Amino acid sequence: MIQIAPCRFIASWTLAAAFALSVAPVWGQTTFSINSLSDNANQTPGNGNCDTGAWGGTTSECTLRAAIEEANETTGAVVIDVSPAIPTNSNGLSNIIVETPFPVISNQVTIAGETHPEFTEDENYKYLVIIGANDISSGSGLFFTTAASGSVVRHIAIGRFNGNGITVGGGSGYTVRDNTVGISWNETQVGGIGNASDGIVVATNSVADSVVLNNVVGNNDGHGITISASSSSVLIAGNVVGLRPPLGSEPTFLPTEWAGNGGDGIHVTPNADNNIIGNSFFGGNVVSNNAGGIRIRADDNVIRANRIGISHPDGVAPSHSESDYGNEGNALTLEGSGNIVGGADEANIIGNAALSGIRIGSTGTTPVAGNDNVIDVNYIGTDPSGADIGQTEGIRVENGTGNLILGATIAFNSNGIDVRSDSSSTLIRRNTIVDNSSNGVRFLSSGNLGTVSFSDANVIGNNNRGVRVSAGAGSVSIRRNYIGTDASGADLGNSTGIQINGSNPVNVGLSGTGNVIGNSNGSGIFLSSNANNVWILGNHIGIHPNGTPIGNGRGISFSGASNGNRIGFSSSANIDPDAWQPGSDAGNIIAHNSDAGVMLTSANDGAVANVVRGNRFFGNNGTAIDLGMTELDPGGGAIGPNEQMNFPDFDAGNTQFDFATGTLNYRYRVQTTPANADYPLVIDFYLADGESAEGLTFIGSESYPDTSAFEFVSGSLSLDPGLASGGYLIATATDASGNTSQFSLDPIFLDTLEDEMFSDRFEAN
Repeated sequence: MIQIAPCRFIASWTLAAAFALSVAPVWGQTTFSINSLSDNANQTPGNGNCDTGAWGGTTSECTLRAAIEEANETTGAVVIDVSPAIPTNSNGLSNIIVETPFPVISNQVTIAGETHPEFTEDENYKYLVIIGANDISSGSGLFFTTAASGSVVRHIAIGRFNGNGITVGGGSGYTVRDNTVGISWNETQVGGIGNASDGIVVATNSVADSVVLNNVVGNNDGHGITISASSSSVLIAGNVVGLRPPLGSEPTFLPTEWAGNGGDGIHVTPNADNNIIGNSFFGGNVVSNNAGGIRIRADDNVIRANRIGISHPDGVAPSHSESDYGNEGNALTLEGSGNIVGGADEANIIGNAALSGIRIGSTGTTPVAGNDNVIDVNYIGTDPSGADIGQTEGIRVENGTGNLILGATIAFNSNGIDVRSDSSSTLIRRNTIVDNSSNGVRFLSSGNLGTVSFSDANVIGNNNRGVRVSAGAGSVSIRRNYIGTDASGADLGNSTGIQINGSNPVNVGLSGTGNVIGNSNGSGIFLSSNANNVWILGNHIGIHPNGTPIGNGRGISFSGASNGNRIGFSSSANIDPDAWQPGSDAGNIIAHNSDAGVMLTSANDGAVANVVRGNRFFGNNGTAIDLGMTELDPGGGAIGPNEQMNFPDFDAGNTQFDFATGTLNYRYRVQTTPANADYPLVIDFYLADGESAEGLTFIGSESYPDTSAFEFVSGSLSLDPGLASGGYLIATATDASGNTSQFSLDPIFLDTLEDEMFSDRFEAN
């Protein structure tokens, strides 16, 4: 069973992060202040001074390279900040051109760009800019080893390196925040200084309890931010990946301009488990315009409060629309297990992807299963305001088992949820799935839509098809959902409520756990293209449980050689009329539809053995069960749906109700030879809806043996006089193979014996 548990590692890095996010100096630290833009090396590493020896006199030249070299030789933590005397260009920037790779950082170092003389907290400018010269500098811009645990990089711009912009290569407790990686700007334009590989990498060697916060990462040839194998307890939050944000109040800057990365915006490799990608406390990430959005290839990660494939909250760039912000592949890919996506007050907003909003698992030459992931409260294809940011598929479950899709709003996609051929046991609960142009939910594999409780109901409306079960899908359960309506009875009609194709064992409701299906332009339920083995039990079709009429074009209709299906009770069930409660047992309530309640007339002649027993029909514009028969077929040899099973033919003169004894006496026959039906037949008696051929109230059954074929038989049923008074009697016949007839076309008015006695006395007087 899937359980949503709090992440155990949150507390472990929260305290460390609180210290790391502070910009106040720490007493006793060694500080080196950069006062030069050159790339000169330290003259004498290890002497405690950041001095290249280039200047002479009373002022020593301290370059970033020299400061890193001296920091590596220093005992204890080191701060590298920016001197007020550092040179700046006409844009206020201090550009450091790096000719060869910096030394690997092997001591705890804080690189603090906020001491730059032009720095202000309320702007996004990064005035200290570290640039690889002419794209020839190999390796990462900054590389930290395990011995550099606890290091901090903040308020710098870095890019144009042949490796990554920043690489954390081991250890724990790192903070990389408020930087721009692959992006720089001046007062009039944004400049791309993308790195040839990734922007920020939290690499292997058990990196833990680290924070990647509030960075702007774009224009890199690889991924924007990567968490590599064996890294865990990493927080990635508040970053803008693939865009740049507005720059304060500067009127000359376009908001949220493009800066997509060539790989995924955020990429988590296999075995990088137990990380957090966005949350409500530190903020979600904006991940847009990348080759892929967020890709999780590991287990037990948490992805929350992100904006994936949409604009920065500050707005859409002029001459563009929200639809321009999508990632080229999937917005979010899950190729691991036990990941949690979204949650109450921490929903992700996902849209505009070229492929799927969320894709679980993969296929191909090296398929990867995503199992037991929880997709919990997200906006997919829409946002909280109801905007259209749809994509081809909202959620595609490609390969995996036990995945739970819960509490999402999924709209404006082609398919809302697509459960594919290599998936099984997908659980879909409490979602609102509306306004999708093709299917609200499509099953090409087994799955469960809803549960035994309406508290888990999905609301599926205003789609072309609400639910589609395709051929070969396997076992599918559809229970306790609102399809074409909601709990209030609103009109959210789909073109078709549920369409089922092929020989799949599908349960549309089970006894006492049916769906509410209404307002479909076509059929509430459509059994198409050889749909077999479908059970339709306990549903409200065309009527809401609160009594509101929500009629469909047709309640249930068939097309193709669909056979062996069951609507209501089985052909062998003993239905107890005293306990019969459609909607609360196996029987369906089928009412207020514009045409027939159950229509088989468009099915092929091979549509046989479709049982229709124990349902309540009323208010349908057509007949309750329509096999296309307008009269009896003596002998029963006609070819057609349900083998054109003949309905019972009553002897009206010998069918009446005895008010004094509460006994319904009847006499009927079935004009079908044993050669044309599988005897014995079960005859179900109903009181009609008025004078119609619709069975409103089931009152009892009996067996009709082959020895009685074509012969009248007599019998009786006990019946409440309140039900019988002024009522009409009709019946169906179902053979042992499950072929159910239409209702009797000539309802019998139940004249009572009391009426006859009263008439005689009146005349005698």
